[in-house]
Amino acid sequence: MNKFVLFKSHEQFFAVSIAIIEKIILFQPPTLIPDTSAYILGYLPYDGQPLALIDMRMRLFQVAGVPDEETKIIVIHWKGKKLGLVVDEVVRVQDFQADSNRETRSEDEKTNYIVEIFQEKDEIILHLDIDKLFSEEGVEEIEAIIEK
Repeated sequence: MNKFVLFKSHEQFFAVSIAIIEKIILFQPPTLIPDTSAYILGYLPYDGQPLALIDMRMRLFQVAGVPDEETKIIVIHWKGKKLGLVVDEVVRVQDFQADSNRETRSEDEKTNYIVEIFQEKDEIILHLDIDKLFSEEGVEEIEAIIEK
């Protein structure tokens, strides 16, 4: 069994491995970064350094989110650095059994970040590989922002 944090973005359930998560914090308005991809929200002071924030709703659905009291930031370890994922709601922590029959890794570059699909009662939950979530150009852009 593997532990995952389940979150919602645009009414869809997603799961990320708890192993990459450092902390879940309340949403705070970030300092905006001009001339970046639409899904890069900006910087937030975190642990003595600026934390780059990614709007998961914008990244996954190209729809801007409107933060409310349920909006959270999931601070993750990404490529040896920290990154904040802004999600509509953190739902729960849950165990899922890895099942090679559910593997859905796609060669399609646009959706290769979906590792597998979990079904829990009436919920379909997409397991995300955060390392595959961004294009090569997106990775370079985020790394450049983090390095500033």
